[in-house]
Amino acid sequence: MNVMNGSMENHTVGLIFSKDRAMQLDATIRSLYLHCKDVQNIDLKILYKASDAYHLKHYNQLIKEYSSVQFISENNFREQVLSNLFNYAYILFLVDDNIFVHDFSINKIILNLEKQSDALGFSLRLGSNINYCYALNSAQARPVFCELEHETLKYDWTVAEHDFGYPLEVSSSVYRVEDILPLLFQLPFANPNTLEAYMSSNKGCYVDSKPYILCYKQSITFCNPVNKVQNIFNNRAGDEISYSIHELSKMFEQGYRIDVENYSGFIPNACHQEVKLQFLKPEQEYSEK
Repeated sequence: MNVMNGSMENHTVGLIFSKDRAMQLDATIRSLYLHCKDVQNIDLKILYKASDAYHLKHYNQLIKEYSSVQFISENNFREQVLSNLFNYAYILFLVDDNIFVHDFSINKIILNLEKQSDALGFSLRLGSNINYCYALNSAQARPVFCELEHETLKYDWTVAEHDFGYPLEVSSSVYRVEDILPLLFQLPFANPNTLEAYMSSNKGCYVDSKPYILCYKQSITFCNPVNKVQNIFNNRAGDEISYSIHELSKMFEQGYRIDVENYSGFIPNACHQEVKLQFLKPEQEYSEK
């Protein structure tokens, strides 16, 4: 897949974190290309880690398929995250179990952030459709929303609960680099989980200056946590054997891919929601038209 990328001219970097999940990463990239109508305005980079030669082979396959995406093999996570934020005004954090489900424009997101200087970020996973917190297995109240242009909502995260009160995260939010880079320089993170944990524990730094978060009326992406690849945090995830890292890697090797178009129009009720994986068989066409 080849999408024109004006690397030196773009102001937004999209940074996807991935480990041993080429199948799911492929779905994240393809669904992003499917639904972001100005994806050429994002410099997309994958910071990936393969635990063995088998998984590395799968990442190398994706490198061949996505010539416009920069794949970066992880060797010093903190240093690589920081260095890849330089020279950009905005950062879109993503992870490799994201699936995009609705169309959006990164330029319109940036325009809203430019107009709303008291907003800390723009969440792609939140919306008025979110009423359940997967991580806590709990219902959650929606905050009081203020409607802006471009189907955008604004709310006060400092008085919100659960996912709505979690303004700093790495699974699908856009931030101004100038807002978060000074904080990141002070944090001793070493992987995506500790990055998010340290960011969240320091959200109090922004209570007075950036007490708002922006989001669309409907979530445009969600995470499908059918498996997990880390044991640093006991994050909730699915345990169906057919969706294990091993089984999905075998399917990837055989040429199967997740059918991202099957999820177009899906409305999640949570930022993380386990849904059945639909696959394209090897003989089916799964490259971007």
